[in-house]
Amino acid sequence: MILAVVGNFGTLLTYIIGIFVNWRQLAAILLLFSIPYIIGLVALVPNDLPRSWSKREDKGKVFREATLESSVFLDENNDLVRNPS
Repeated sequence: MILAVVGNFGTLLTYIIGIFVNWRQLAAILLLFSIPYIIGLVALVPNDLPRSWSKREDKGKVFREATLESSVFLDENNDLVRNPS
């Protein structure tokens, strides 16, 4: 609900600013509005990957952990094998 209000407010703000400026100025103003949003995404959104995925130690072990409950796994030769069950 809140995201819908924010999105609709952005559209309304674009129309209101567009009444007073030409389209090149409007594009520049909206570009400036997006810069803090992008910086916030880069700085504040945490990394989703588990710490073990970012290490380059044993990719087979990481793959096995990630697919533990799946029907695909790595065999002793690091080949993908489908679980026969």
